[in-house]
Amino acid sequence: MPGVTDALFSQIDILESLAEFSGYGNPEPLTYDSQNHLAALLGEDQTGRDFVIQQNMNGTLSIIKDNWKYIEPADGPRLNPYNRPRMELGNDPNPQLYNLSEDITESNNLAVDYPEITERLARLLDQVRDKAH
Repeated sequence: MPGVTDALFSQIDILESLAEFSGYGNPEPLTYDSQNHLAALLGEDQTGRDFVIQQNMNGTLSIIKDNWKYIEPADGPRLNPYNRPRMELGNDPNPQLYNLSEDITESNNLAVDYPEITERLARLLDQVRDKAH
Protein backbone atom coordinates (compact mmCIF):
# COMPACT_ATOMS: atom_id res chain seq x y z
CA MET A 1 0.00 0.00 0.00
CA PRO A 2 1.44 3.43 -0.96
CA GLY A 3 2.30 5.75 1.87
CA VAL A 4 4.49 8.51 3.19
CA THR A 5 7.26 8.07 5.70
CA ASP A 6 9.67 10.27 7.62
CA ALA A 7 12.38 7.60 7.32
CA LEU A 8 15.69 9.04 6.17
CA PHE A 9 16.56 7.39 2.85
CA SER A 10 19.07 8.14 0.10
CA GLN A 11 18.72 7.23 -3.55
CA ILE A 12 22.03 5.35 -3.28
CA ASP A 13 20.24 2.96 -0.88
CA ILE A 14 18.05 1.69 -3.71
CA LEU A 15 20.95 -0.52 -4.87
CA GLU A 16 21.38 -2.47 -1.62
CA SER A 17 17.65 -2.43 -0.82
CA LEU A 18 16.70 -3.94 -4.18
CA ALA A 19 19.51 -6.48 -3.89
CA GLU A 20 17.95 -7.60 -0.59
CA PHE A 21 14.45 -7.61 -2.11
CA SER A 22 15.56 -9.73 -5.07
CA GLY A 23 17.43 -12.21 -2.85
CA TYR A 24 20.79 -11.27 -4.36
CA GLY A 25 22.35 -12.00 -0.96
CA ASN A 26 25.82 -10.61 -1.68
CA PRO A 27 27.74 -10.52 1.63
CA GLU A 28 30.01 -7.78 0.22
CA PRO A 29 28.46 -4.33 -0.13
CA LEU A 30 27.75 -3.33 -3.72
CA THR A 31 29.01 0.20 -3.00
CA TYR A 32 30.73 1.69 0.03
CA ASP A 33 27.85 4.05 0.84
CA SER A 34 24.68 2.18 -0.17
CA GLN A 35 22.74 0.68 2.72
CA ASN A 36 19.91 -1.83 2.81
CA HIS A 37 16.79 0.00 3.96
CA LEU A 38 14.18 -2.25 2.38
CA ALA A 39 12.14 -2.06 5.59
CA ALA A 40 11.83 1.73 5.16
CA LEU A 41 10.68 1.29 1.56
CA LEU A 42 8.08 -1.23 2.69
CA GLY A 43 6.81 1.05 5.47
CA GLU A 44 8.07 -1.26 8.22
CA ASP A 45 10.72 1.17 9.51
CA GLN A 46 10.02 4.85 10.20
CA THR A 47 13.68 5.70 10.95
CA GLY A 48 15.80 4.63 7.99
CA ARG A 49 19.41 5.81 7.77
CA ASP A 50 21.34 7.47 10.56
CA PHE A 51 22.40 10.29 8.25
CA VAL A 52 22.56 11.36 4.59
CA ILE A 53 25.45 13.12 2.86
CA GLN A 54 24.67 15.61 0.09
CA GLN A 55 26.96 17.34 -2.39
CA ASN A 56 26.18 20.62 -4.14
CA MET A 57 27.21 21.58 -7.68
CA ASN A 58 30.43 23.13 -6.35
CA GLY A 59 31.42 19.93 -4.50
CA THR A 60 30.57 21.29 -1.04
CA LEU A 61 29.29 18.57 1.29
CA SER A 62 26.49 18.66 3.80
CA ILE A 63 25.13 16.11 6.25
CA ILE A 64 21.58 15.60 7.51
CA LYS A 65 21.08 13.85 10.84
CA ASP A 66 18.25 14.05 13.40
CA ASN A 67 16.46 16.83 11.47
CA TRP A 68 19.62 18.96 11.47
CA LYS A 69 21.48 19.89 8.29
CA TYR A 70 25.10 21.00 8.50
CA ILE A 71 26.77 22.53 5.43
CA GLU A 72 30.54 22.80 5.53
CA PRO A 73 32.19 26.17 4.81
CA ALA A 74 32.83 26.82 1.11
CA ASP A 75 34.25 29.64 -0.94
CA GLY A 76 32.18 29.05 -4.08
CA PRO A 77 29.55 31.43 -5.41
CA ARG A 78 26.46 31.87 -3.22
CA LEU A 79 24.09 32.05 -6.21
CA ASN A 80 23.98 30.24 -9.54
CA PRO A 81 24.38 33.07 -12.06
CA TYR A 82 22.77 31.02 -14.84
CA ASN A 83 19.35 30.59 -13.22
CA ARG A 84 16.52 33.11 -13.14
CA PRO A 85 15.58 33.56 -10.40
CA ARG A 86 19.06 32.88 -9.13
CA MET A 87 19.28 29.63 -7.20
CA GLU A 88 21.05 29.52 -3.82
CA LEU A 89 24.00 27.09 -4.01
CA GLY A 90 24.60 26.66 -0.28
CA ASN A 91 28.11 28.10 -0.40
CA ASP A 92 29.17 30.25 2.53
CA PRO A 93 32.60 30.85 4.08
CA ASN A 94 31.04 30.08 7.48
CA PRO A 95 29.53 26.80 8.70
CA GLN A 96 25.79 26.51 8.25
CA LEU A 97 23.33 24.65 10.46
CA TYR A 98 19.58 24.37 9.88
CA ASN A 99 16.82 22.76 11.89
CA LEU A 100 14.87 21.12 9.06
CA SER A 101 11.88 20.31 11.26
CA GLU A 102 11.31 24.07 11.73
CA ASP A 103 13.08 25.59 8.70
CA ILE A 104 12.72 23.44 5.57
CA THR A 105 13.79 26.36 3.36
CA GLU A 106 17.15 26.62 5.18
CA SER A 107 16.80 30.36 5.74
CA ASN A 108 17.85 30.65 9.41
CA ASN A 109 21.48 29.62 9.98
CA LEU A 110 21.75 28.38 13.59
CA ALA A 111 25.46 27.46 13.60
CA VAL A 112 26.38 30.22 16.06
CA ASP A 113 23.43 29.41 18.32
CA TYR A 114 24.17 25.67 18.45
CA PRO A 115 27.97 25.29 18.31
CA GLU A 116 27.92 21.80 19.86
CA ILE A 117 25.61 20.43 17.15
CA THR A 118 27.59 22.23 14.46
CA GLU A 119 30.86 20.71 15.70
CA ARG A 120 29.38 17.21 16.14
CA LEU A 121 28.04 17.15 12.58
CA ALA A 122 31.27 18.63 11.18
CA ARG A 123 33.24 15.83 12.88
CA LEU A 124 30.84 13.18 11.56
CA LEU A 125 31.15 14.57 8.04
CA ASP A 126 34.95 14.49 8.34
CA GLN A 127 34.84 10.88 9.56
CA VAL A 128 32.69 9.82 6.61
CA ARG A 129 34.98 11.68 4.19
CA ASP A 130 38.08 10.03 5.71
CA LYS A 131 36.47 6.58 5.45
CA ALA A 132 35.67 7.15 1.77
CA HIS A 133 39.28 7.93 0.87
